[in-house]
Amino acid sequence: MTIQQFISKYPSYVNEIEKIINPELLNVLENLKSFDIKSHFLCQNLKSITDYEARGLVWTLFLNELRIQSIQKDLLNYID
Repeated sequence: MTIQQFISKYPSYVNEIEKIINPELLNVLENLKSFDIKSHFLCQNLKSITDYEARGLVWTLFLNELRIQSIQKDLLNYID
């Protein structure tokens, strides 16, 4: 698929993750839903991506966001 097709399918990939994760992780998905995927990927040199790569990419974004939120939480606990 083209990058434009990936961008248009991005919300459905996020919805797939939403269906299978624990409810306490839904706040992580809110950040993915508001992520400006269009501006991020239009500047990339990617010409095409497979459906499997697209799903893997969205899962990677989710895991990175989860890691960031975990680090932020640890920092706040450390400061307190």
